[in-house]
Amino acid sequence: MKGDEGVVFQLRARLNDNREHDIALAQAIANHPGWQLNVLEFFVAPERRADITEHDIRSRLAETRKIIASGSKEGALLLAWSGVEPVLRQLARSEGLQVEPPSPLRLVKELFIHGVIARADYEKLELLVNLRNAVAHGVATGATVLESHAEDLLRFADHTLRRLHEAHGERPTAGSDFTVEQLVEWFRAHYEDPANGVPYESAEGGYIYFAGGPYDAFDELSSAFPDVAKERICTAVAFLENESVEWVRKGDYG
Repeated sequence: MKGDEGVVFQLRARLNDNREHDIALAQAIANHPGWQLNVLEFFVAPERRADITEHDIRSRLAETRKIIASGSKEGALLLAWSGVEPVLRQLARSEGLQVEPPSPLRLVKELFIHGVIARADYEKLELLVNLRNAVAHGVATGATVLESHAEDLLRFADHTLRRLHEAHGERPTAGSDFTVEQLVEWFRAHYEDPANGVPYESAEGGYIYFAGGPYDAFDELSSAFPDVAKERICTAVAFLENESVEWVRKGDYG
């Protein structure tokens, strides 16, 4: 302080938004000609919360499959991402990467820059982050394949969790999360008996699969649920083959 001149320093956290206090202080300084106010801000990192457990992640992925079957594609995409993002953070930590702040886009970019994920995965995840943000904020996406995007997230999460287990010499634990009933329910929601719509020509030797198929239940379940025990998949297939041994995707034939 020098004569009628003075300087008041205010030290505050950057995230602290107390406007009433700021206005009152500014008015008080204004009543003293020659005085000035200098505000010094410092950054306080937000409290870091623990990620959900792998069991919770698996539960969300399983619930996503149910939501897909119910037809709620937007909800499936949002729930799928809530299971995938903690998997990405686990992957970053396993590689010694500190991503701050851990925003989804930055997280995906850092994993790609450091060679942790391939370019194809990076481009797909970047697209999915933007699509997820659009859905979350009520922006029209114009996308007609939200279901396939949610399925992409499920496959990526399953693959990455298996990769993390293998890196630590552990056995994957996903098999216990899906019952035979859940596998059968998922399959019936996505596939149907060709008798429901595929043209049949006895002269040609059977069904005319002009729009795709036939699909094998064992192959499709193994692809969609790569960590489920093969014995469990075989049991589900046995139930399904009581209905049909060939399948087509729902919607392919009207």
